[in-house]
Amino acid sequence: MATFVVPKAPLPPPLPKHTNTHAPHARTHAHTKHTNTQAPHARTHARTHTHTGVMIDVWALNYLLDQHLKGVKDKLELVNLPLTSFATQWFMCAYVNVLPLSSVLRVWDWLLLLGPVVLFRIALALLKAIEGELGLATEMEDAMAALQRARNLEIETVLTIAQVCFGEAVVDLAVLMQLRHKATVSKLS
Repeated sequence: MATFVVPKAPLPPPLPKHTNTHAPHARTHAHTKHTNTQAPHARTHARTHTHTGVMIDVWALNYLLDQHLKGVKDKLELVNLPLTSFATQWFMCAYVNVLPLSSVLRVWDWLLLLGPVVLFRIALALLKAIEGELGLATEMEDAMAALQRARNLEIETVLTIAQVCFGEAVVDLAVLMQLRHKATVSKLS
């Protein structure tokens, strides 16, 4: 019986230290007002790669729920289940540990094909699929149980709901970018 020895790979070089991109004059005097010299789109882009970015996406999902699934949004508020308690995991993990692996892989294929709008279409489709069950919820635990049962939905059902009910007419990249911008501006105000 032959044994295989896997050689150890060398460690990658250390990452470069972060350099400050702010103008030097903004730091020279304590009484000088700080000014950010980055372009507005650069600040927004940098912010979407942080925890704030996922909160902006949750805000956008909340807006979409208000427009297209008002009953679900109202029920979540009635049972005191904040959208952040489950939607942050959905968005940050791209539905890993939310859907079965075969379903996650199909969602990822769609994500790679169509972009970030897929995350919103799937979220809306999952909530639409359990809308009736959520309507019966009287407590937060009932609503959480309905969300847990959404894991068992057939991926074809979820994708069909996402495409038919929440396709390009509802969530496309332009709409998503507008919602993200609106959320960013409202957070900065």
